Amino acid sequence: WVRVALVPPAGAEVLDASAGRIPVGGRVRGTVAEDTGTLRFEWRTLGDGPLLMMTLPHHRDVLSEVTPVDLTWTTLKGPAVGVVGDTWVLTQPLTPIGWNAPRPIDPTYEPAVRAALLQDIDATVLAPDPYFGGKELAKLGRLALIADELGEDQVALQLRTRLKSEIEPWLTGTNSQALAYDRTWGGVLVADAIQDPGSAFGQGYYNDHHFHYGYHVYAAAALAKADPAWAEQFGDTVLHLVRDIANPSDRDPHYPRQRHMDWYAGHSWASGLFLFGDARNQESTSEAVNAWYAVSLWGLATEDARIRDLGRLMLATEIRSAQRYWQIPSTSDVYTEPFKSNKVVGVLWGMKVDYSTFFGNAPELIHGIQMLPFTPISEELLDPVWIEEGYPAFSSNLANAGSWANFICMARAIFDRDGAWEMAQTLPSWDNGNTRTNTLHWIATRP
Repeated sequence: WVRVALVPPAGAEVLDASAGRIPVGGRVRGTVAEDTGTLRFEWRTLGDGPLLMMTLPHHRDVLSEVTPVDLTWTTLKGPAVGVVGDTWVLTQPLTPIGWNAPRPIDPTYEPAVRAALLQDIDATVLAPDPYFGGKELAKLGRLALIADELGEDQVALQLRTRLKSEIEPWLTGTNSQALAYDRTWGGVLVADAIQDPGSAFGQGYYNDHHFHYGYHVYAAAALAKADPAWAEQFGDTVLHLVRDIANPSDRDPHYPRQRHMDWYAGHSWASGLFLFGDARNQESTSEAVNAWYAVSLWGLATEDARIRDLGRLMLATEIRSAQRYWQIPSTSDVYTEPFKSNKVVGVLWGMKVDYSTFFGNAPELIHGIQMLPFTPISEELLDPVWIEEGYPAFSSNLANAGSWANFICMARAIFDRDGAWEMAQTLPSWDNGNTRTNTLHWIATRP
């Protein structure tokens, strides 16, 4: 082999010492003990001498059992710093958040939340595609969980009855977008994507599967929480969706291991089999977080600790990288101007970052796609300093924001609960995956 390196001012000695040893592969192992998760990167190598590898900022936040060396390069994701060691150990706390926010509904606001729930009991499910349809399924599941918290047992039962009638056609193949197994790439596709891979946001190219099926799994978990018999009946089918996006095993003959998650990068890639000039990409970190939260809730609902902890370990990793590489507070050591002033990355690619989205360039879109959907786990994802610093930018077009004003309002609640509550009373419309109930509940459970 031949190794070539750009030599920093102080790097020649370190590079010379490690020139005889190269990485040729490795494996990632994950373990969980109570509320602590550990990832081990076990590098496979050839040659002699110390193994030199480069760490990114999100690694160094939790990395141990390696020796730092005096070698640094600037990369798209901030300073890459050299370390020596055959095994990396990354130890991170796992979320204790389950079904509900870490604090109850403020009694002052509870009557309004309860009244909104009774109004939202007939929330619509109209979209036939896996993404928007999935959002609407998850919306019903979210309402049922809020009803549980409020002690509205009959309302919760009514919502779950409706949810069953909406989600079961997806799980039994009797809807217009019947799910099917793709033997070529090993995954679950909707009917349209079998004939046209570009349909449903490129579902046939395995684009955005974790966004889509994360919503479905969340809805299924909300059902399984209260109906173990339903979980028993449909559990194997739901696990196909979990395996499509989060399969942890090399020995699963039907699905690749963790289709979207890049453990070294520390986050998911949403793009599938597309060929892009700037490599892979991911837009909505918050919907990736929603997917792993849904996996953890499915494990919680079915009393399967391994699935719960799989979701929690993926959650911790995705959140840490989202806060490093998409959320840009003034303290960020990753990006310079103009991104520091923009406060957010809309799309992160392998070779560039964009202050934009695939569907528009308005600030409320670029910021909002890193926030939705708002659920209890959003509390860990959305850094309060980042939200408050970015608020002037993403609220600048409030009068024309339409349903995106939902998310502006909910973000405001992170640093101004009372102002957000007042603002919520005048919101003109709701995103198809959100409701007035969920908005008020979020505000009413803020510190």
